[in-house]
Amino acid sequence: MPVTRVDVAEVLAGFLGALHVPAPADAPAIPTRGIPLAGLQEEAEVGFEVIADHASAEGAREVWQEAVAAPGWQGGAGVAAW
Repeated sequence: MPVTRVDVAEVLAGFLGALHVPAPADAPAIPTRGIPLAGLQEEAEVGFEVIADHASAEGAREVWQEAVAAPGWQGGAGVAAW
């Protein structure tokens, strides 16, 4: 029996639903989570050096610059964006 788009969508939805749960209390903290992207510029530059010879490198840098310029999360203190 062939697999349909609906079949695939249902499997994908189930997978994503299983991932979308609160982290356990003992999960490691991520110190960079929620900071403005500009605070990750140094790490981004390392990544751009790695892909410098790739045809899409300049496009990736442009997307990064747009993301850094975008308004930050306005959900309020303690409200996770994901």
